Amino acid sequence: MSQTASPGVGGKVAAASFTMIALRLAFRSIGFVSTLILVRLLRPDDFGLVGLATALIGAMDLMTEMSMQAALIRLAEMDRRVMDTAWTMNICRGVAIGCLVALSSGVAAEWMRDPRVTPILWVLAVVAAVQGFENIGIAHFRRDLMFQRIFQYQLYAKLASFAVTVAGAALFRSYWALVAGIATFRVFMVCYSYIIQPYRPRLSFAAFHELFHFSKWFMATNLLMMIESYTATLLFSRIGGATAVGLYQLSWQVGSLPTGEIGAPIREPIYAGYARMLDNLTALRRHFIDGLALMTMVVAPLSVGIALCADLACWLLLGPKWAAATPLIRLCAFYALFDCIGHFTHNVFVVLNRQRRLVLTYAPSVVLRFGLAIWAGVTWGIAAAVWVLTLTAIANAVIWLLALLPILKLRLMALIDALWRTAVSCAVMAAVLMSCAQLGIDGAPVPRIVAHGAAAIGLGAASYVGAQFLLWLLSGASDGPEMHAWSYLATQFRRVLMLRAERRRLQAP
Repeated sequence: MSQTASPGVGGKVAAASFTMIALRLAFRSIGFVSTLILVRLLRPDDFGLVGLATALIGAMDLMTEMSMQAALIRLAEMDRRVMDTAWTMNICRGVAIGCLVALSSGVAAEWMRDPRVTPILWVLAVVAAVQGFENIGIAHFRRDLMFQRIFQYQLYAKLASFAVTVAGAALFRSYWALVAGIATFRVFMVCYSYIIQPYRPRLSFAAFHELFHFSKWFMATNLLMMIESYTATLLFSRIGGATAVGLYQLSWQVGSLPTGEIGAPIREPIYAGYARMLDNLTALRRHFIDGLALMTMVVAPLSVGIALCADLACWLLLGPKWAAATPLIRLCAFYALFDCIGHFTHNVFVVLNRQRRLVLTYAPSVVLRFGLAIWAGVTWGIAAAVWVLTLTAIANAVIWLLALLPILKLRLMALIDALWRTAVSCAVMAAVLMSCAQLGIDGAPVPRIVAHGAAAIGLGAASYVGAQFLLWLLSGASDGPEMHAWSYLATQFRRVLMLRAERRRLQAP
């Protein structure tokens, strides 16, 4: 690879990131509407039952994850030998997960003291096995930054899942609607992956050793991620049963909206960009700083806004039976935000093949974090455990960023310079939102409360955007995330104008 990074890579990655943000927002709106409907039709324990089942599936999925697509993207050439081997290994993994889930269904039901979990896990075990057959050719889209194609097949699967879930909930008022929606989404994605990607894999183990050598540290990392992601759900299922799991998972779903639906998708094109800069540490360092600043600029204000508007959201959107979720949503918003910042560093360790160091840094933080969370949860309850998770997320974000400084030969002031404008702008937005909350609307009619909330959110958003760009201009309008955002918006605006001009030309007599 050339020692000078291609000047177009940064722009392509930024454009792909903004495309993923825009498309993911549209994608998430479907899930948001679905959630608003389902919380009115189903009970918290319905969500809790399926939540525990999916947590068990997710835990086994992460525990056995070999990240075949990440391994393929990093290779200099993705030939049939390695792609077919990756596909075969994914099939074996999917079948193994299905068998493990089916065999552990009785233990899960006994742990939660609810026999309804068992048949749910049997269905999801079959789904896990089918999921292993997804077309490995999809990795080409990620490698070539063609994330619109990935979004396309995910969107169609989401629409199918939405239709099945909502229809099932309306007709039967049962948790089986959620199970049917999950199964529809997964199976549809597998089928459509062969329509959207012409590659036809074959069974092979020809490249097993080289893929496994790269993936062995992934498996160790993913084991730690499994503990980090699912310990809370398993703990809460034991403490408070299905209702507690339902409250926590809905709180996490709402609080982590920005990080899960924007922060995570941004990491995909950025990782592909890293893979193109392996031999150029200067370009890789610049790419990391730009990516972190971009993600934080977009995600942080949304997370802070959700935390400050949690009471209004619960009262207006979820209904009174979810009132206990309000403090958990606030905590989960900050928990997810700082976890997202910490995890953003992981791809650098992976692409530079520093996975051993990643694991050795990750392991003690996970052990300490969840040891404290379990102790707090058993002693004081769910809220105390989530407090511990939030505080340790902040500490972990700092630890991960500091651990990356020597690897990238990055100065601490460079990180601060990339993030301070977003931090100050979020503080300005928070002050505006809290001032609006102090106006008082107790006892007001619903339309007035809705209008007040909409006005507060609008003022908060305007104050954030205004503060961010004002600070950027005062700082000299450097080539940072604001410049990428401005360029992207300008390009999209010109494209709209061109389309309108072309439409008028075609309509002219």
